[in-house]
Amino acid sequence: MKKLAVLGAALLVGLGLTVTVGPSAFAAITVHCPASPPNDLQTVMNNAPVGSQIDITGTCIGNFTVPKNLTLVGQAGVLDANQRGTALTVASGVTAVVDYLTIQHSRGLAGLVVDSGGTLTLNAVTVSANNGAAGGISNSGTLTVRGSTISGNGAVGLSGGGGIFNAGGASMTLTSSTVTDNQAVRGNGGGIVNAGSAALTSSTVSGNGALFFAGGILNEGTATMTLTSSKVSDNNAVRAGGGGIDNEGTATITLTTSKVSDNSAGRVGGGGIFNGAGTGSVTLNSSAVTANTPDNCAPPGSVPGCTG
Repeated sequence: MKKLAVLGAALLVGLGLTVTVGPSAFAAITVHCPASPPNDLQTVMNNAPVGSQIDITGTCIGNFTVPKNLTLVGQAGVLDANQRGTALTVASGVTAVVDYLTIQHSRGLAGLVVDSGGTLTLNAVTVSANNGAAGGISNSGTLTVRGSTISGNGAVGLSGGGGIFNAGGASMTLTSSTVTDNQAVRGNGGGIVNAGSAALTSSTVSGNGALFFAGGILNEGTATMTLTSSKVSDNNAVRAGGGGIDNEGTATITLTTSKVSDNSAGRVGGGGIFNGAGTGSVTLNSSAVTANTPDNCAPPGSVPGCTG
């Protein structure tokens, strides 16, 4: 455990994040999967004191819910839904931390669900190969993602969000993370759909695809989003617009020292950025929109400072 704590601290320092070290109120509980009751993961979480750390080894198969404030730490640990339901849900009112786990093979709402009123922090987590109404993560609460990878997920619902769906009223921050190779197979927003508040810092959204709008990012409704020192590249909106980013409604998005490049869109254009028919705005601060197909921004003049 001491070695794991040192490695975790080193990772977070490498990401430029503050590490706070303090005494643990409880000894860590270890779950070796696969396991049967009373030692299976869900039973252990149900019985653990609030604030406990649970170390997970092996592959835990099932649909798990964090019922109270807990920290889950993977030691080559995997949560696998086995193509049935959601691998991990954070219940309303719960504050959870998940470190070093892989979350995979869900088939339901998403691989990872944060209920309204729930709070989740992911550190060095992989969310992959999940399929559902949203693909990788569906957040209705408060989500913090650090040093993590959201990849190879698929959204089959019309609302989209192959990698992450951030609902209206929800809050999300991504730092030093990657959202890649996710798909919205019937709708919009292959990488990220944001209807709430979202901030990306030193992160990459790449290689995602949507059948209609927003291969990479859909910012919609009354949403607000910021991208700082981040990259949106090689995303594809197959039949519509916004290969990299689609901004709709009264939503606002601000890019600072960021890059939108090598994305492609279908018939309505906006290979890089499509700013829709609403009153929303896209602001570029020391940011570049280049080498997108068939154009960088659409409609013409809708994104100040974007040409071509």
